[in-house]
Amino acid sequence: MTDFVSATASYERWLASHMAVVQKDLALKHERMSESPFVFLRATFYRWVELFPSVCGDLTELPHLAAVGDLHIENFGTWRDPEGRLVWGVNDLDEASTLPYVSDLVRLATSVAFALEDGHLRIGFRDACEAIGDLPKRRDEWKLLRAMGWETANVHLATSQVCRMVSRDLGRRNTRWLERATVAMAEATISDWKVWAARSRARA
Repeated sequence: MTDFVSATASYERWLASHMAVVQKDLALKHERMSESPFVFLRATFYRWVELFPSVCGDLTELPHLAAVGDLHIENFGTWRDPEGRLVWGVNDLDEASTLPYVSDLVRLATSVAFALEDGHLRIGFRDACEAIGDLPKRRDEWKLLRAMGWETANVHLATSQVCRMVSRDLGRRNTRWLERATVAMAEATISDWKVWAARSRARA
């Protein structure tokens, strides 16, 4: 697998070949990526797509569907629908992709792990994974994360032909699969972040 810096340069060359890139904004993004693993995760979905098959290879053959892609806990919000009603759900679909259905769940849980490290949530990591997977606990943050998991499932329901396969697969999974996959992806992401942060410090 390519190193993170080379992967980023390759992605940005591809991006520039498809759209106008504002270099000042790109430089600001690069600077912010070194702030924390959470900010880094939000900015690097292209790397997630590259890492996931090698880190979570046993999950890549699961049913593929229309996924949010760049999913994290700050991708949920409220807006007014055409009739003026206030609704809540996933509010950023600009990197929607066809992926294994579990990619969204693992990415959401990984963002929670990083938010916990930054002190933004008080729920325990295992409880958070159980909430996203909808296993029985009862706490306010648990309810919020459960709602995020359900809303992610609503997006997945758009690929109706695989919903039954997804349901069967989830029914066969033990309660710790999401926790294990999240730890693995968090470690891989932090490894890349450390490389990027060191590079940013050296250039400062």
